[in-house]
Amino acid sequence: MKRVLAITGLAFIGIHGCSSGDDALEQQGTVPLQTTDLTGQDHFYQRDLADGDQASVNQSPSFRDLVEDRPDLGDDHRAIARTVNRTDGVRTTLVTIVGNRVTVQARFQQNYNAQEKEQITDDLFGRLQEQMPRYDIHLVIR
Repeated sequence: MKRVLAITGLAFIGIHGCSSGDDALEQQGTVPLQTTDLTGQDHFYQRDLADGDQASVNQSPSFRDLVEDRPDLGDDHRAIARTVNRTDGVRTTLVTIVGNRVTVQARFQQNYNAQEKEQITDDLFGRLQEQMPRYDIHLVIR
């Protein structure tokens, strides 16, 4: 009987004695993400973005971020298409993202000679690589 009481007492102390509780964590300024604080607010999606903490240029869209508007593949798709469409005389027709490979198909809006086409393609490829360095970009302009 003494053993049972001793084991039960040690188990109780071991389980509850080391826990500081949510109130102590809240006083320290750290609240578990999937619990509520004293005001009943859920902290799962809160993050301090007041410092201008935006997604890094080379941050993967699958990065585990607790913000609801975290970067995703759609953001990358729109950024690539916007870069292509901002190039004079070129319009995007298709942007495909599969893993780390991006295939961008575009077309020239004007008739350029071969040298001008090559220059525009090289400039656009450089801008896309600078914008999305994590991707292997394959650019086709017809």
